[in-house]
Amino acid sequence: LLGFHEAIERYDNEKGHFLSYAKLVIGSRIKNYLKSENKHQHSSLEELLDKGLEIKDEYLEEKDDNGILLEEINKLKNEISSFGFTLEDLANEAPKQQATRINAISLSEKISKEEELTSFMYLKRRLPIKRIVLQFAVTEKVIKRSKKFIISVVIIFDKNLRALRNWIRK
Repeated sequence: LLGFHEAIERYDNEKGHFLSYAKLVIGSRIKNYLKSENKHQHSSLEELLDKGLEIKDEYLEEKDDNGILLEEINKLKNEISSFGFTLEDLANEAPKQQATRINAISLSEKISKEEELTSFMYLKRRLPIKRIVLQFAVTEKVIKRSKKFIISVVIIFDKNLRALRNWIRK
């Protein structure tokens, strides 16, 4: 309410719509309140939500998303290391052309849905290239050029790493 009152007091017709301005001021006051509460009482966001305070704070959501993304990157790093390559190798050998990358992601998604192919991949620590060629009508050349990328994306889909899945589709 104090934020709304402040918005009413400071609003200038010439600078835009009132509702946009009020939303900005109120959001700012809520953020300031939460920061001061966290400093003094160490209350968590969950506690504030339990008290009935609903917050739509893009910064906090982005921070949570980054934490989840970092956690998923570490999981992926551990998985691909068992296949004998690193994130640096992946970055160097990932498809540069957008169309090639899109095709590799699409193929990886199809592979991840096939239990037989994924279990072979995890067991032998390599792609079953011949089976993939026969089942999905792609050339060996396409698979071999993007092998590490395809393995990584299959892991992302198979392990349901949502943040990474959303990130690779951007």
